[in-house]
Amino acid sequence: KMNPLIFLPYIEGERSPIWDSRARGIFFGLNSQHSKFDFYRAILEGIGFSILQNFEILRSISNKDNIPDYLRVSGGGAENNHLNQIKADILGKKVVTTKFCESGLLGGAILVMMGLKIYSFNEAVKKMVHIDRIFQPNMEKHHHYYSRLFPIY
Repeated sequence: KMNPLIFLPYIEGERSPIWDSRARGIFFGLNSQHSKFDFYRAILEGIGFSILQNFEILRSISNKDNIPDYLRVSGGGAENNHLNQIKADILGKKVVTTKFCESGLLGGAILVMMGLKIYSFNEAVKKMVHIDRIFQPNMEKHHHYYSRLFPIY
């Protein structure tokens, strides 16, 4: 679209990299031609751009060897395939989901296995964490997001 709708996802303040509990969300670029779908897409893109901000900071303070080549996601948001694909496209990196998305529970189970000396950390992860889906980035969309929309964000 010529007039993209951009969303800053600071509903209850923002953590990294803004660190401002008073920051609030906003839609900008709004016009009468935007649809419900545009709002939905802008919300998902805003989440992706927030993650990209953190990747950019990581890139600026470290060498290329420290930059992850994929993003593993978990929790409720990981069940949204549209969000996962938009994250992949915005980051230009694979987004990986696991079969058991409740990472807090899984992490607790891994710690129990380690505490009982049933598994080492690496063994527990190998046995208990299983990839569900891999979302491949569309690099044409990544270029559009990175060069046209991210600077506005």
